[in-house]
Amino acid sequence: MAAKLQEIAERANVSLMTVSRVLRGVGRVAPETQARVRAIAAELGEGSSKSIAFASPIRRGLGDHAMRLLLPLLGQAVDSAVTNSLGQGVVAGIRKKLHETGGSLQLLNVASLGALREAINQKRYHGLVIRHAVPQAFLDEVRGRLPVVLAGPQDCQSGIDAVHTNESRAAAQVYETLTALGHQHIAWFGLNDLNSSQIHWLRATGEATDTDYRAAAAHGLRHAAWANIALSRPDQMPLLLLDRDWHSSTIAQVIERGVDELLSRPVRPTAIVVSTVDMARELLPVLQSRGLTVPTDMSVVA
Repeated sequence: MAAKLQEIAERANVSLMTVSRVLRGVGRVAPETQARVRAIAAELGEGSSKSIAFASPIRRGLGDHAMRLLLPLLGQAVDSAVTNSLGQGVVAGIRKKLHETGGSLQLLNVASLGALREAINQKRYHGLVIRHAVPQAFLDEVRGRLPVVLAGPQDCQSGIDAVHTNESRAAAQVYETLTALGHQHIAWFGLNDLNSSQIHWLRATGEATDTDYRAAAAHGLRHAAWANIALSRPDQMPLLLLDRDWHSSTIAQVIERGVDELLSRPVRPTAIVVSTVDMARELLPVLQSRGLTVPTDMSVVA
């Protein structure tokens, strides 16, 4: 380990102490030097995101070592980024860990990528936490200056560390729970959102590519995990994915169409799994209007 750190120091033309500070995420080191050291460390198999994510507790000079992270709330995606149960859990978990070393997490509303660039330039942060889709070009620009971690449901952007839910494991748990309760005919029902607020925001940046739009597509990984299970028995587990254009359709309208399609199948499902809690809320009254009681006649899982 010591020999490898020495090699990093020599190649980066910095001191061994500077290498140690960069990899531990403590002290004050110029962003350009940090980027150079991390690049060489990564090339040599050292300095993973885990080793630089949080500084060890230091009782002296806490102000110098306290980590400050920024979580921007971009455009119209503000509410979904931090107010749902997953978003609240992400924010609480980051703040709990940072509290151990006197660090802090700042949530900042910004209307554009230009405003985010200005915020980063004005105040020194040690890292950036992203909760929803951002153009890849912007991430490539920023990660040359400070670490960036994606903490959203999609791990679709290259070169960035990500912390996200394990959709395959979640789908397996849903399936195991329902089959243990005796369900043999389970419908997996999701929506493919078109013209969503995230897509509008990406378009407004003027920097997004087609790949960025695909990364913003709602619940892609979740539906892929469902498909791994559903396609093994398509006669018993239909996988229904309906497009929803935000300009012309409400969730309730699309849910109603999907329910009628599922109930018209030769073998009616006894359980329906939906992508989100919002879908479940809309699903319940539609089922009731069709004469079905939840959970007596139909189980619902979000």
